[in-house]
Amino acid sequence: MRRVAVALSVLLSVVVLSLASAAGAAVTPEQAKRAIEDATWAAENPEACGMLDNPQLRGKMDGLLFKLATLCGRTDLVGGVAQE
Repeated sequence: MRRVAVALSVLLSVVVLSLASAAGAAVTPEQAKRAIEDATWAAENPEACGMLDNPQLRGKMDGLLFKLATLCGRTDLVGGVAQE
């Protein structure tokens, strides 16, 4: 079951990167490799990505929040600080 999830995540990453390339966005081989590694990690660690759904845990994270949000494809959680 875990192998299927990893394979689907890798396939999804490849499709997204292919669409980005087709749309004219320049994706370097390093960016493509990193995106595949991130998707594979997220598929292998669903409990870590699940911590992002808990607002109390998110409030206790700092650098870990940025890293988890990036690896799990939840960049919507990063940078939501209100300007004063």
